[in-house]
Amino acid sequence: GPPSGPPGGQTPNSMNAPNAGSMIPFILMTLLLLASTRAGESRPEVSYQKFRNDVVGGAPVSRLQVIDGHKARVYMHDDTSQSPTQDTYLYYFTIGSLDMFDMGIEDLRRHVKASPDALPVTYTNTSGWMRFLLSLVPTLLLIGFFAMSLRNAPGGRGGIFGVGKGNFKKYNELTNVKVSFSNVAGME
Repeated sequence: GPPSGPPGGQTPNSMNAPNAGSMIPFILMTLLLLASTRAGESRPEVSYQKFRNDVVGGAPVSRLQVIDGHKARVYMHDDTSQSPTQDTYLYYFTIGSLDMFDMGIEDLRRHVKASPDALPVTYTNTSGWMRFLLSLVPTLLLIGFFAMSLRNAPGGRGGIFGVGKGNFKKYNELTNVKVSFSNVAGME
């Protein structure tokens, strides 16, 4: 008789299996996400209160660098360096609001009776487009996961709506009769 099964000689399992070419973008996005999470700060994070206590206690803070409006890096004078302008990045702390941060620095300058030039603050922004692309990675991974799940759902390309559809063989009562009268009735 004619071969049964899906057209093209594919087995049901091979029709739903993802191929290597479709998995490459998801693997690359996962690696990019892992690389971005490891590219963090190499120095410890401290509280604003610890920074304030260090300044009040006489720590030789040379400058502050605010990154993207939410993180402040603290640089200290480096006594071991030959250059008087050389400083060392020591730690960082997180900023809730730039306005509150600026008011806190002004209050700290008044508290230690420092000149307005003491504790200079510089503001820098990292590349916005890279941060934007990295913020899209989790969303793209989720969309890819759902696309692969729907693709591998029962019913093949039908997706989630193919759940109730089974593979059936068309039955013709005239040609597919395998039981004859002699099989059912006894011989007399």
